[in-house]
Amino acid sequence: MINPKTSEQIVHTLSHASLGARPHPSLAPRPLFDPMADHAIVLYDPTVDDKPVIEVIDEEATEAERLKREQESRGPHKSLKAILGIVDVKKKQEVKVPVVIDPRLAKTLRPHQIEGVKVCPPQRDCS
Repeated sequence: MINPKTSEQIVHTLSHASLGARPHPSLAPRPLFDPMADHAIVLYDPTVDDKPVIEVIDEEATEAERLKREQESRGPHKSLKAILGIVDVKKKQEVKVPVVIDPRLAKTLRPHQIEGVKVCPPQRDCS
């Protein structure tokens, strides 16, 4: 393209930004730092700290039962989304990942400071 006023060539670089035709890639959540490192300070570890609450389990069971009844009411035919395996974007599953302090900061923290940084989850007794 040429600018008609100055007769100079206009250089246009591509931005490579998606224009809505392609969804942005969704990356799986992961901890920022390695929780298995030698001197890692892990504030929250879902494998140890997280226990399922009975109310949440009951809600999941009722939700699964409701979905099953809804599918039975539709009849034997599947929807196009179910046949193609398209997942609804609005339903995001909550994934819990370990929370780890930056190793550079963890090196300089003293033991009493580490205790001050850690927060007690409501399910555990930290006294």
